Amino acid sequence: MVIFSLFLNKVHIRTPGVYKQSVHTFLKRRLSWDINLRIDTGKKLDRDSERDLLLDQVLYDFESKYLTEVIVEFTTPIKDVKMEINLSEEDKYEDFLYD
Repeated sequence: MVIFSLFLNKVHIRTPGVYKQSVHTFLKRRLSWDINLRIDTGKKLDRDSERDLLLDQVLYDFESKYLTEVIVEFTTPIKDVKMEINLSEEDKYEDFLYD
């Protein structure tokens, strides 16, 4: 459910605060217990640096991990979990998510 909510709300990744709140809200409604979720979207760049990075990606076919990798930590009743999820590789997680 946690991985599904990360991909479901990835349209909000440009504003990490909104992204985190959307994931927390979705999971609070769907899960019957508190999982102490912590989401780390990485370092937020200033507007000029972010614009330069996005232009490089478009113009020079440059691959960047900026705002595509999310580190999630949570506690279930059974164990503590820490995962690094790459939001640009949704096909990798499709079988897990939709089966």
